[in-house]
Amino acid sequence: MPPKSSLVLQESIQPLLLLWCELCCEYSIQVIFRQAQDDPDQLFRLDQCGRQDALFAQYAWEGRTIEAHRAQIREITKIREFRRADEDSLLTWLATSIIPHEHHPERLRELIRTKCRTRTVDVPDDLATLIETGFASYETQIYAVVMARLTPEVQSRLDALLVSPPVTEGEEEEELPLNLLRLGPGSVGVESAFSEIAKLRSLRTTGLPADLFQGYTPKLVERLRRRIAAESPSRIRQHPQAIRMTLLASLVFQRTQEVTNALVTLLIQIVHRIGKRAEKRVEMAYINDLKRVAGKTRLLYQIADAALEHPDKPVREVVFPVVNEQTLRDLVAEYKAQGGVYRQKVQEVMRSSYRHHYRQILPALLEVLDFHSNNTAYQPVVEALAVVREYVSSRVAWYPLEVSPPLEGVVPASWENIVTEKDSTGETRVNRLTYELSVLQTL
Repeated sequence: MPPKSSLVLQESIQPLLLLWCELCCEYSIQVIFRQAQDDPDQLFRLDQCGRQDALFAQYAWEGRTIEAHRAQIREITKIREFRRADEDSLLTWLATSIIPHEHHPERLRELIRTKCRTRTVDVPDDLATLIETGFASYETQIYAVVMARLTPEVQSRLDALLVSPPVTEGEEEEELPLNLLRLGPGSVGVESAFSEIAKLRSLRTTGLPADLFQGYTPKLVERLRRRIAAESPSRIRQHPQAIRMTLLASLVFQRTQEVTNALVTLLIQIVHRIGKRAEKRVEMAYINDLKRVAGKTRLLYQIADAALEHPDKPVREVVFPVVNEQTLRDLVAEYKAQGGVYRQKVQEVMRSSYRHHYRQILPALLEVLDFHSNNTAYQPVVEALAVVREYVSSRVAWYPLEVSPPLEGVVPASWENIVTEKDSTGETRVNRLTYELSVLQTL
């Protein structure tokens, strides 16, 4: 077909024949017939004749005429009508070969169109219904597989998520376990950490097999989970057992992963908060100390006033007459000396805050989390966490000499002086609490 710019159509061509030709060309490419409601502006060849609207008004989109035209077009293009056998074949193809790996509706439509062209059959009119039927067929297979992988005990635990715990007379009815498991984490803090730990324990109590959804893509599990996410507990109870078990299992499976990730994120945020609050406390202490030393404040004022009065003159001509050079050098030396003291005070405040408040979550946290890494660069951190886990319930202040917790790649240089200490025999000892905090900062 020549490009639009060079296409010239004669007025003598019969309008309906022109439309017939357009439909034939389009069908040979798309393998689907145009409908009356389709956008007529796409027929650019008719548009060049200036009679597009008139043609669409004249053409009967229902009845014997259009059926005869379609039959003629099919005969010319050697493409036959879409039949029930074709639908069954497409559904089987979708459920076994396509939907397990592709869920995007538009991509599925394009794959179906391509398949129909290959088979030289019509593209079905209602692709959306065909795709949904394909998903339903595929999910039916999943229900059977998942049910076979769930023991009766696990099924009972999943159903228990839909039942409120028993309460004694006068007490308020507790929230359904399912609704509690759906909740996201709260604000950063110890209470939120314990809440997420309890949630993770409840999820793991169901006893889902680790390979429950083996062979299925995460997108498919997410699709099942989204389905149950919008349903009320009463609606979930009404599902047949196979569907109910699969949907509940998909929710528990994904929430277990999400809560685990949320706990790690929460731990990192808590350690960050410990550091920020310690810095703020130490800075406030320094500011208050600075206010008490009147001489420093006066010197700062004199320097600022002189600089603003003569902004373009050299420092030696403006500042030194107000505050002599040696005094300024002494102030710089004092500040530099306090730099190490500042870091040490921040570390001391962090250690105190961790010991008296935040450390309470560590034993429970290490009980529900396992840390692994295939990257050799992170192996020292993994080994350090193993040491922390082993001694998390110990009351010793220093790790035994034979333990030798890894320091390189774990403890920052700025923390070594507070984490380690030489004993009377010259042996390097590692402080347990400070080492724990240092390891958590490295995560």
